[in-house]
Amino acid sequence: MKRKQADYLYTKLAGILREQITSGVLKPSDYLMSEFQLSDYYGMSRISVRKALDVLAKEGLIVRKVGQGTMVAEHVKLESKERRKLHICTVAPSHYIDTCMPWIAEAFEREFPDIHIVIHRLHGNKYWEYLDNLRKAGLRPDLLFVTDRLFKELGDWDDFLALEPSEELQPFPYPKVSRLFSREGLLKALPVTFSTVFMTYNPEMFDDHDIPKPTRNWTIEDFLDAAGKLTMDTNGDGILDQYGFAFRGADTRWPLFALQNGLDFAEPANNPEPLRRTLEFLHRLLYKDRVTFLQAMTPYSRLADPFTCEKAAMTLTTAMELASWRTGDLAFEPQVCPLPFKASPSTLLLANAFMVPRDCGEPDLAHDFLRFMTRLDIQEKLARQFRFLSVLASVNERVFPRSFLNSAAIQDRQLEHAHFLYDLFPDWQALEEINMNLQLFWSGLESVEEVMQRIADQGAGEDD
Repeated sequence: MKRKQADYLYTKLAGILREQITSGVLKPSDYLMSEFQLSDYYGMSRISVRKALDVLAKEGLIVRKVGQGTMVAEHVKLESKERRKLHICTVAPSHYIDTCMPWIAEAFEREFPDIHIVIHRLHGNKYWEYLDNLRKAGLRPDLLFVTDRLFKELGDWDDFLALEPSEELQPFPYPKVSRLFSREGLLKALPVTFSTVFMTYNPEMFDDHDIPKPTRNWTIEDFLDAAGKLTMDTNGDGILDQYGFAFRGADTRWPLFALQNGLDFAEPANNPEPLRRTLEFLHRLLYKDRVTFLQAMTPYSRLADPFTCEKAAMTLTTAMELASWRTGDLAFEPQVCPLPFKASPSTLLLANAFMVPRDCGEPDLAHDFLRFMTRLDIQEKLARQFRFLSVLASVNERVFPRSFLNSAAIQDRQLEHAHFLYDLFPDWQALEEINMNLQLFWSGLESVEEVMQRIADQGAGEDD
């Protein structure tokens, strides 16, 4: 499996660079980034980068010059200039882009045969920096594919055109989603898929151990009981190797517990009890009852995920992640159940959207693409074939079981209790400070009281 994943990475990079060369983004005699820069830029190993460059060298597209670097071959045959190009910059890694965009591009080009879509993948951690580098190199992208987090990082939305949704999206079926991407009543980014953070479980593990599956009305006591019974040493070596529950300590997961406890993220020191209750519960799961596995906050890999590897019976996930699992060789069908942690219906919300830069080269074509993307037939195809949630409520209601939509809190009234993470923080520094304060806590090296005291001391210091 690891070999297959590595092969996929280097062939994907070779395809990206080949597209840039044959479309003229990288011109003959232009130098490519160094192997180190490519590795950092695309988030893959130097070995994968080197293998991708070997492929392009054999195809005659690049030439390696000792001591100078790698350049585009002087006699590269470019694509015909007759076709107009639609340049789209996307965040990477992204399962939506990797699986949906090839189909979307092919379908769009069939309807608009004089158009060729060129995809530029930019690493999410340095998205705006890499986009600026592309602009300096002379590329003016027509569309940007961004996450809700990247959208919130923007300081000035005047550089992007206001968007007019298609008839299917008027009024927008999910106002909570569209509001995030609006400024002064104008839609600055068009959402194309979204998700809450919800609970999923492996029904086969419950059946194998005769444990009742989660129900619509299950409680925190039911959850703790199931998690305890499903945590075990399966091979008798004295070490736990199966857990009832697993989650990542990343800021897209743990704040869900705090939300359900009513934490005010803007000023946690002013009302510390919700945070205290949250940390006490997490400490119990991780280090007292020991029924939960904490996944490392490293780049996600399905091959190292305890849930997909059947080493954990329950986890927190999103519709995007669930769709990515189903494209692999998952040995079971995950089921979704309501969050049991508290009576509060609050959860986290994520979304992906397209933006049109004001200085793009093909504004009319960019709007044509967005109208195409949100067409009823296209949205339904993406939902049925790739299992991504649609921004059209009617599509979700036709494609997905009502039990899934209710358990995942996707219905519009439920979404009013869902929150985009960075809407919770007037000052993002507050999230960074909380995450810094929790580092030893996640390792089991610090008590709840020690964390709370440090947060209180910091609050007192700011007041002085």
